[in-house]
Amino acid sequence: VDDDEVVRRCHLRSLCGINCTTQGAWNGAEALREMERDPFDVVLLDLRMPGLDGFQVCRTIKGDSETASTVVIAMTGYHTHETEARILECGAVRCLSKPIAPSAVAALIDTVLEQAATAKRRRRPART
Repeated sequence: VDDDEVVRRCHLRSLCGINCTTQGAWNGAEALREMERDPFDVVLLDLRMPGLDGFQVCRTIKGDSETASTVVIAMTGYHTHETEARILECGAVRCLSKPIAPSAVAALIDTVLEQAATAKRRRRPART
């Protein structure tokens, strides 16, 4: 989710190499509408956007029982320790500083998806 089309397209292209379906949104409201239709496993979320900012979007995602398990990775061109602490308090797992190498984002998302799959397998009850 990023209001900068160049950044959004660059990240979408970089994710084509990992085993996932991708979708871009240009603002927080659009992302939340799409999540209502089909919740995402991972959201790469810019913090500064028109309308709903990334903090509001993250709180909404984490506050809804249907989407609370979604992994939120924040990114910002205005990174400070305070900004990072604030978005982590909202429920994000990481806060990355822009510019971010698309390959690093793809690797991080691949790792997050693998960790989620491993955790899901661990939570399954044993069959007898």
